[in-house]
Amino acid sequence: MNLTRILLYSLILLLFASGSLFAQTDALRQIGVSVPELLGVAFIFVMLLAFIFARPVYGLILVICYYPFITGSAELGLSQIIAGMFIVLFSLLWLQKRIAWKKLGKVPENYLKVNTFFLLFALYIGFNSLTSLIRGIPAIDIIRDLAPWSGLSMFLFMETFVKKEKSIELLFKVQIAVMLMIAVYVFSWYFPVFRVIFRFVRLDISFLGILVILLTGIAGLVFKLMPKWLSILFCAVSGTFFILTPTRTAFITALFSIVLMITLTIKKRKGIIMVVLVAVFAYVMNSLANEYMSTALEKREAKFDEIISQKGDPSVKSRLDEISHAWRLFLSSPIAGIGVGHRYRLWRHWVSELKGPGIYYSNFIHSDFMNFLAKLGLIGTSIYLVFYYKIMRIAWKIWTKAPTERLKAQGLIGWLLLVAALIGGQSTPIIQTRLDCLFLGFVMGHIYCTYRLMNSKGKTTVRSVKNYPVNYAWYKQNELAG
Repeated sequence: MNLTRILLYSLILLLFASGSLFAQTDALRQIGVSVPELLGVAFIFVMLLAFIFARPVYGLILVICYYPFITGSAELGLSQIIAGMFIVLFSLLWLQKRIAWKKLGKVPENYLKVNTFFLLFALYIGFNSLTSLIRGIPAIDIIRDLAPWSGLSMFLFMETFVKKEKSIELLFKVQIAVMLMIAVYVFSWYFPVFRVIFRFVRLDISFLGILVILLTGIAGLVFKLMPKWLSILFCAVSGTFFILTPTRTAFITALFSIVLMITLTIKKRKGIIMVVLVAVFAYVMNSLANEYMSTALEKREAKFDEIISQKGDPSVKSRLDEISHAWRLFLSSPIAGIGVGHRYRLWRHWVSELKGPGIYYSNFIHSDFMNFLAKLGLIGTSIYLVFYYKIMRIAWKIWTKAPTERLKAQGLIGWLLLVAALIGGQSTPIIQTRLDCLFLGFVMGHIYCTYRLMNSKGKTTVRSVKNYPVNYAWYKQNELAG
């Protein structure tokens, strides 16, 4: 391990450890946690993150799983300042690597076409933030915007430090980690003794993290990616989540992704079978939920009823008002935007109904596209959309041109997740949410690593996959195809 990586991992370890300690201090003190308990929690986090020194891939997984423990973007805390440094850190590392490659005359195929747009996007955000600071926007408001956006830098981390033979097994490990997070929720819900966990952490789950489990489970049955029992487990866990979730955007986006996936694989014999299986599974789970979890279903149905009722849904009205307000701000500065850190002055109907006065100041709105358009203007939004299109095109190439079924499935899953994030992000913030944005950056990096693996002329070693039956099966298939 060279000095650069040691310094990088040390910095990440320091940032996340200190971020946890300082971000949670006030919350823990309010519920009466003693100093020894606080130090104990910090010690556990430091021990877990110490894996970053020895195992970068495991460190990446821990970062994704640990990130929900950091306070949200709507709150103030040192963790936001720390998170805001990531996009600068990884951009500098990328620039250093690019200069080194230029000196050697070795630039990977398609590398600059994709990463140049990401670097331009990062540099534009930095320039925009500087101009916002000059115009008098408070630094903490700028950091509040940069904190979730910095999750996209996970793309640079993966393509820079994740070896090509590790890219296939990485997604599988992250899915297992997300399922463990779901297990924490389940145990804390049904077993009160586990609720003590929430005295120490504030847990959250990525919508995209659940969706990738669902799509992988379906793809596992269609493409035979993993044992059937594991595919069924993936579908059962994630399907239950989406059936019971009161979040309309998550429910509709998941349903759309399933239909789109089945449509793209319908030419396969098992595509029709999957339609039947999904329908039967949805019926059974909905029946069980009616009997055992009626409260969750009633909450979800009530939200859908509000959309079509005469009264109307206050949250839908608020979203439409947000779009209208953001559009007016965009027209006031269409080229460069109003600047990073701008706080919207909104009238939210649901706030007026629940809390009295409806005036609400917020750094985000529920539409990612309109938020970028208002704050970054046509320049920043266009750069990001081109980068997004490049990643989607790479995912589609993997799906249509990969030599093996497993690689095809990886490309299809990645493409569907990008579509889901693009569609869902217009109703529920994805890029503006710290965990979903981080997972989106991870998905982008995974797509690029898979594409690099597909075009690699070298051979994957048995040593890197022999301990993982699913990946070893893919390895054997890939070797035979090659």
